[in-house]
Amino acid sequence: MRLDVIARPQNSRKTRLSPLPFQFNRVSNTALRWEISFLRRDSYSYTGVVQFTAPDVTLQLLGVPSLVVDGRVRQLERKAAGVLAYVCLESQVTREQVADLLWPNVPDRSARTNLRQTLWRLRTYGTELVVDNGLLTLASHVHTDVIQFRLATLEGRDLEGLTGEDKLLANKDFSDCPAFEEWLLAEREHHKTLLHDALWKRCRTYQDGGDLSSAMRVATRLLELDPLSEPVYRLIMTLHVGLGDRAAALAAFRTCREVLKQELGVSPLPETLVLADRIRQAGAAGEAQNPPPWQPPLIGRDAESARLNAALDAGQIVMVSGPPGIGKTRLLLEILRTRGAALCLESRPNDETVPYLALGRLARRLLKAHQDAALLYPASTSEPLEDWVRAEAAHLLPDLWPEESRAGLLSSAAAQRRFLEAMTRLVTALLPLALSMQEGSGTGGAGSLLLDDHQWTDERSWEAWMFIFSQPEWRALGVRVGITFRQGELSFSRLETLERLMDGGAALNINLQPLHELGVGTLTRAFLKHRGAESGSVAESSMMEALWRHTGGNPLFVLETLRSLMDAGDFAAYERNPQALPLPPQLEPLLRRRLERVSVPALRLARVAAVAGSEFDAQLAAQVMDLHPLDLVQPWAELEAAQIMSGSSFAHDMIAQAARQGVPLPVRALLHASIASHLQNRSGSYPKATAPEHLALHWEAAGQPSSAAPHWVRAGWVALGRGAWADAALDFRHALTTGGQGSVADAQYGLGMALRGHDPPGAEQAMLAALLAAPNAHREVEVSAALAELYRLCGRLDDALGQIIRATDLASSILTQPEQAELWRVRFAVHLRAGQYAAAEDAILTAQILAPGRTEITNEHALLLWMAGRLDEAAQLYESFQLVTPSAARQPDPAWYAGNLGWTYWALGRLAEAEAILALPMTPPGSPFDVGVRQIHQALVSISQGRYSKALQELDAAEPVLGAYPPPLVDLWHRRGLLAIYAGQYKEAAALLTQAVVLAQEVGDPVRLSLALSGLTSAHALLGQRAEAEHGAQRVRDLSVHIQVPLTQIVANQALVLVATLGGRDEQAANLADEMVRQARTCQMEELLARGLLLRAPLRSAADAKFDLLEAVQLAQAGGMLDVQYHTARALSVTDPAWSTQANDLYRQLIALSPPGFLDALAPPPTA
Repeated sequence: MRLDVIARPQNSRKTRLSPLPFQFNRVSNTALRWEISFLRRDSYSYTGVVQFTAPDVTLQLLGVPSLVVDGRVRQLERKAAGVLAYVCLESQVTREQVADLLWPNVPDRSARTNLRQTLWRLRTYGTELVVDNGLLTLASHVHTDVIQFRLATLEGRDLEGLTGEDKLLANKDFSDCPAFEEWLLAEREHHKTLLHDALWKRCRTYQDGGDLSSAMRVATRLLELDPLSEPVYRLIMTLHVGLGDRAAALAAFRTCREVLKQELGVSPLPETLVLADRIRQAGAAGEAQNPPPWQPPLIGRDAESARLNAALDAGQIVMVSGPPGIGKTRLLLEILRTRGAALCLESRPNDETVPYLALGRLARRLLKAHQDAALLYPASTSEPLEDWVRAEAAHLLPDLWPEESRAGLLSSAAAQRRFLEAMTRLVTALLPLALSMQEGSGTGGAGSLLLDDHQWTDERSWEAWMFIFSQPEWRALGVRVGITFRQGELSFSRLETLERLMDGGAALNINLQPLHELGVGTLTRAFLKHRGAESGSVAESSMMEALWRHTGGNPLFVLETLRSLMDAGDFAAYERNPQALPLPPQLEPLLRRRLERVSVPALRLARVAAVAGSEFDAQLAAQVMDLHPLDLVQPWAELEAAQIMSGSSFAHDMIAQAARQGVPLPVRALLHASIASHLQNRSGSYPKATAPEHLALHWEAAGQPSSAAPHWVRAGWVALGRGAWADAALDFRHALTTGGQGSVADAQYGLGMALRGHDPPGAEQAMLAALLAAPNAHREVEVSAALAELYRLCGRLDDALGQIIRATDLASSILTQPEQAELWRVRFAVHLRAGQYAAAEDAILTAQILAPGRTEITNEHALLLWMAGRLDEAAQLYESFQLVTPSAARQPDPAWYAGNLGWTYWALGRLAEAEAILALPMTPPGSPFDVGVRQIHQALVSISQGRYSKALQELDAAEPVLGAYPPPLVDLWHRRGLLAIYAGQYKEAAALLTQAVVLAQEVGDPVRLSLALSGLTSAHALLGQRAEAEHGAQRVRDLSVHIQVPLTQIVANQALVLVATLGGRDEQAANLADEMVRQARTCQMEELLARGLLLRAPLRSAADAKFDLLEAVQLAQAGGMLDVQYHTARALSVTDPAWSTQANDLYRQLIALSPPGFLDALAPPPTA
């Protein structure tokens, strides 16, 4: 500190100085300037300037908190350390925030006083640590170790010398400050994560640079940070192997196993055990190893790599596009693998013809990884998939879960949504395990999924990816996504989707450009060095320019040109005359010459693989080439050594194209026929199923379209079962253009089914053609039933009845009883739609006789009873339907059973029974959709019971799940509107019910529309909005003419009573109320009867009104309808004070069962 004083003495006598008030002025960030006046008691004065230079201050928050001022260390007491840590890490805070966090158990005034005293004590350390300019901030001259550490990790600087491993505010206990302790724990975890990631990156840098000793030192620090981390143990094992110490690697594994068993009681993960097994099997350090295939270096991609890494850091989907051979996959895969394990899902030519092929391929790989882990470690590998997930996934993988397979369940938008939700659950549950078993899983990242050659991915899988990637479960994984595709080969709709993603900042696409001339030269020298050739004259500019122009800078073209020249021994000639390189580039002849240099057996194998495509495997090769499997070993190894093939796939699809083009067309047709014949005759137990689309394409390529037609038909039915209607229609049309008479009839029928949902005229035309060409009575019955269903959906009920009566008459002598039952179910639906209840009941009873024990038929019968107002019979039917089958063969309850029975109990006013049946757990556990629908039913019961808090909780839980399902979403908004009406919140009720009406119109469900519209009309009437109420009443009356369902008619009359009363039409209101009461009494709908009596009472004489109210209160007490009890008791207390006490008690109960303030608009009892 420097003191500068300018003084002018008035006399020379010494005296004591006393300071006068001074003014403080800050003049810079590093110094403080005080202007001070001093006055001697005897009028001798000094005036001067005192200037403080800020001392060197370091605040140490990592480890034991302390303050270092000009080299002097001062320990910080607990609360002072807490204040400084919070101000430091939150940057700007209010005094109230800090006081509330650190002094939570004292009054606010005392807490602020404590904070003020703490800040004052901090000033005694010799410097101003905290500045208060409205908000508390750390003074700019104060340096902190935690901020220095975080900046170093953010900028990627070396952490050497930084004390990052210490814990934030170590040895300080803040258990008396719960909120601050929670904040501190979160900051400590954040710091630990930053340190972990920084050490991982440092270790990888050392490892990639070959400095394994330094990498081991950092890995040891990582293990000290997290002693239970298996990825760190795997890293240490790998480093020991790299250092040539296999014994130390195995010792590290044994330590890992013992620590996990002692601390967690578990065994190591499969990938750890696999690594240990590989190390054991590696043998002595000097054992010869097969060198990995040479990989050319990445040249000239620094800018693209930087952009891709930045996008990955931002959580974006990264995409690389460009022409074939430009290096898309290599670049993106290498970048992804620097961040952890990467799972590459390749698409192949013709994959685009098979709906959900890519999604199914990924699902099989994930399930295989789980199966491998379960075989290795059954005790530590649990079943991750719920029953409902397996049931939905069986649509895509029927061979894995044949017992779960159900046909035709993806024919609606809701069914497809449930299927995609199940696939999301499957992928997110299994992908982390599959990634952990990949190479590079020990780097600490969540891993990546690469969708390679996306131009060949089928459209349905692409839609599934977009759905899965948008779900919270996927985002929680933290798995990065990469996509490669050929520029100009994506569909227009897919390009639009990608552009929307990029415009919204969710994705980045880099169109990879060819190499510059300098990059071509660098790549050429690397290749020649690998081949052991001299590169002197190659570096000459004339040669480089010619090679660059010849190849266009395409890396694959460069390498193939060089390889061709080297293998042909012509390199020297081109060095002397570089202009002799042919222009323009022709890669295919180069690739063909490369293929021709392998042995004849290897070339034959490559050509069979190229023609077979994605179906190629060892069994097919042996069968088509008529060889023993062992005869394939040598040629297969030769192709892999020449980097022509990798496993059962080609190293690049352009090599496959060259191999395929090298086969003359007649020979190629024979190969296609041989391949198709083999695939067609494969046993059903063969693990690799062939897509029927691919079989059809092989037969067409063989010149045998009639053989392809049945497979196109089969492909159409598979696509139809998966809800891919457009794909199915395309497949059936393929069959129509290639097939014989039998296939044409099948294809016409399938085409009609595929067009039924979006092109009814086209569907009718196709089905009528199929009916005319029906080869037998069995097909005639099928087509007639399908036509009946089509006509029913179109409202042509007379035509529908004619077709289904014809079908059921024909079926009686040619179909089995279960098959006949399905026809009678269609007949039931037609009669029901026509309002012919007696005929509908006869039809469904016939179906039950033909197929006893079918729960879905029982449910349809109960639905009929429900619509006819025979609720008690419906409840009895639901209660007894399980007795049809013997108890030993009893199946679990269907997902809809408890909901439908609970709904029926609710309508009957048996609320306690409804609550009990809806509270039973689903066995097996239901899907999120099933659970959400159950919660809506529970909320309705809770509303009727007056338990409004519970009802709101149930609706809040259901809404996120059902937001994508319009029909149940209508129900949810209707329940919320109903709840708002009962709470007296009529404006909110009108807004909610307006949403419900609009959505119900879009859905086209007349029952839901009637209920929502009646509720909206009631809300308008209660608000006194006469014009809106009258308009709604007219719409309600119009709907009632067409919907003869007692529930909707009773609720409609309830709304009409309110509108008539609002309009002063008391006689009309009384008549409507009488009808409402009569209908509810006839149908035994106890709650609606009680509400009808309550509504009717003001419209009658005093004696009759009291009679209605007494009956209503009895019904409400018996059914547990709290709000009806209250309103009835309140109405009775107006004329009979004896009811006042009960009304007050009921009012307090309603308030207690509701959220605070929810019933503020509800009229209290007169005496309350």
